[in-house]
Amino acid sequence: MSDEEKPKSNLHINFGGLIILIIIILILFKVDIKEKINSPQFQKNITYIENFFVNIYEKNIKGFFEKSINDMSKNIVNTGIEEVQDTVNNKLEDMKKE
Repeated sequence: MSDEEKPKSNLHINFGGLIILIIIILILFKVDIKEKINSPQFQKNITYIENFFVNIYEKNIKGFFEKSINDMSKNIVNTGIEEVQDTVNNKLEDMKKE
């Protein structure tokens, strides 16, 4: 099948329908969303999830990006220094020939 013949994803429609269904269920069971969000248990859960992702970022992702950026910047600086050294050496050789 070519790209034009592939069916388009209906994920956005399904996700929107799921949200509407959840809201309707919460209304039917008369759930006080504000009370649930402000509850200590919910706040503990949110804090746990936040700390979990912060730890993953600190341990895995941050180190990788810092190393990559450091390596890239060192390469750029070293390339620039080498170009300047070559230019200076060439000019010194030209001055010696004269």
